[in-house]
Amino acid sequence: MSDAPDNLPGKSPPAVPPVRKNESSSPFAWENKSPRTAHLLNLFLPGAGQFYLGRRVFGCLFAVPFLGCLLAMMVIFIQGYSRYLSAAASGRILQGQEIEKLAEAFDFRLLGALLVAGLVLYIGSAVGLWLQLRSMQR
Repeated sequence: MSDAPDNLPGKSPPAVPPVRKNESSSPFAWENKSPRTAHLLNLFLPGAGQFYLGRRVFGCLFAVPFLGCLLAMMVIFIQGYSRYLSAAASGRILQGQEIEKLAEAFDFRLLGALLVAGLVLYIGSAVGLWLQLRSMQR
């Protein structure tokens, strides 16, 4: 091994990869991604815009809970509606307190809480995407 400098005439300097500003850990360059597409994806599913831009963990942090809220709301609604349909089809809907019991089939407090949680995730995802795109453009 020699202690000679590496920058001798005729010897090329070592290749240094260029450093890009705001480079993420994703192998995909954000410069090739469309902000409009990211916004449209995020409008369809919160977190999808971040996922598209290469921030998969951040996108999943919004998408998975939002889908969980949506699925839970659908299950509650379908169960309540099936109870309503079975009572209406049997003809017992006007007997006694049947209508009041059917109103309890839809847990409105839980549905409301899931709706609020979904809206918070939706708005948080939109703000997060906006901040991400804003920092990438600098």
